[in-house]
Amino acid sequence: MTEAPAPPETTPTGDQEGSPAAPQRERLPPEATAAAVPEAQAWRGRIHPILGTPLLFVAFVASGGLALLLAIPLRPLSQWLRGPGIDVVIDESTGDMLQADSSFDIATVILHSLTTWLVAIPVLLGLAAWLRLDRSRLGLKGPRHVGGGLFVGGLAVGMALIALPTFLAWGLGGYSVVPLETLGTLAAPTGSNATPGIALLLLGLFIAAFGEELLCRALLLRYWESVLGPSGALLLSTLLFAAMHYSNAHVSALPLIGLILAGLLLGAVFLLNGNLWLVTGLHLGWNVATALLFGLPVSGFLLPAWLRLQAADQPLWQLLLGGQFGPEEGLLYHLVLVLAGVFLVSRVRPAASL
Repeated sequence: MTEAPAPPETTPTGDQEGSPAAPQRERLPPEATAAAVPEAQAWRGRIHPILGTPLLFVAFVASGGLALLLAIPLRPLSQWLRGPGIDVVIDESTGDMLQADSSFDIATVILHSLTTWLVAIPVLLGLAAWLRLDRSRLGLKGPRHVGGGLFVGGLAVGMALIALPTFLAWGLGGYSVVPLETLGTLAAPTGSNATPGIALLLLGLFIAAFGEELLCRALLLRYWESVLGPSGALLLSTLLFAAMHYSNAHVSALPLIGLILAGLLLGAVFLLNGNLWLVTGLHLGWNVATALLFGLPVSGFLLPAWLRLQAADQPLWQLLLGGQFGPEEGLLYHLVLVLAGVFLVSRVRPAASL
């Protein structure tokens, strides 16, 4: 029996499937292709940031206008916040009643700030959703215990950034406690008179810190990141953050430099970690230590406090510690912000989601 001749061997070509000589190029699924593109470049908002950014600020300003109406029912809280003896001062030589040294009513300022952010935060969150900035990009996504831990850690670090240089300067004679006889002339109650307003002040500082971080870091920084890149968006959001404080009392070049350094620190930490609660804790810790622990001005405002420090009258101490605007005006705190930025940027771990 004759065997049938074997079919001639053929050399596989590059077009044949499974060929070892020229394997077929696999087509990546769409989701894998999208994953290969950096998130900041792949994201596109509903409208360009040049148009969307004014929209965010218009929403914020409109919230402030609405807050003026909502603050009317809260006016009875003003007297509770002021404390006794804060409205007027008696001139001992003439017996005349004088106004305190502030050109504004601090109780009204606190209540208006609180109501403004209570209105603005949900408005900004709704606008962010419309602009396609989801909770993940805003730094609000993740387990609650993780966000809570980052918030507490940021709070401790923020308080330390104020406490360490302040205790150092106090020990060297740069700070002294405000004498009791002059406390009544200050714009905000101090000591036992401040107790009624402390709880509301803490709530106001927390709401304001979260609102400013939501607007300047989560919204503005993320919104511009796809256009300018991380560094450009960081710089732009920081400048807008400083500009928001330009109308505050006692603002000048040195306070603006301090605000820019603080904005760069907060923005860099947010870019690295991606969690809004961490930078909110940092921001709140700085303000709480400034206002409540040491009774120093916060961005030009003197707030209720149990203890009140004042910088020495010498020009060098004034330059190092700042004046009526607060620690952001002092060169010593500028140095602390720079050193903290270098340290935190090298230590902060990226969030797992990033």
